[in-house]
Amino acid sequence: MRTAQGELLAITDDDCRLSKDYVKDLLRHDASDGDELVLRGGRIELGDPTDLPLAIKTTPTRLRFNRRMNPATNPTRRDTIIGQISGCNMTMRRAVAERLGGFDEHFGPGAAITSGADADYLFRAYISDITIEYVHDMAVSHHHGRKKKTVGYQLMRGYSIGAGALYAKYVFKHPNLSRPFYWDMKAAIKELLSGSNLYFPLSGFPLSTK
Repeated sequence: MRTAQGELLAITDDDCRLSKDYVKDLLRHDASDGDELVLRGGRIELGDPTDLPLAIKTTPTRLRFNRRMNPATNPTRRDTIIGQISGCNMTMRRAVAERLGGFDEHFGPGAAITSGADADYLFRAYISDITIEYVHDMAVSHHHGRKKKTVGYQLMRGYSIGAGALYAKYVFKHPNLSRPFYWDMKAAIKELLSGSNLYFPLSGFPLSTK
């Protein structure tokens, strides 16, 4: 991000493939923004159908939210910003990056907390009154290669540690962003009482281990 020269930044992973219309979709969405600053992400499909259905997002509807919207309809009131957009499919104007700065390098691959850098960026965008948007087009296929349940478990464990670290980072300054921790705890207790996995059975990762 420090060396990029363009006015539009697009971030993906080395195991992702852009759809053939990706750039066209990106430019069309950006043109519709006018002067509004938007942090945008798109659909993430499995590149290999034999991989575990992890690290994807196939929601068919557009999601759009920011601090100016009615709090009663804001995802941070009943869900988490985490996962609404992924770092393997994230776009923004240079002006967004200039306002927010770089990623927090305490999070992500190579750091002590191996996930959460992209989610932290969403938190910072939300706090800075930048609109966050998910669109169903502008898609990538994710060839992550995780097929074994044990590998999926480790991935979900890393995601949960990153989420917990983010909730701790923001709990005092922006407690609304940490609200999902409360709902996770309620669900974990329900899991323990019922003896069932309510979170992600395919990876063998229950909420009660978070």
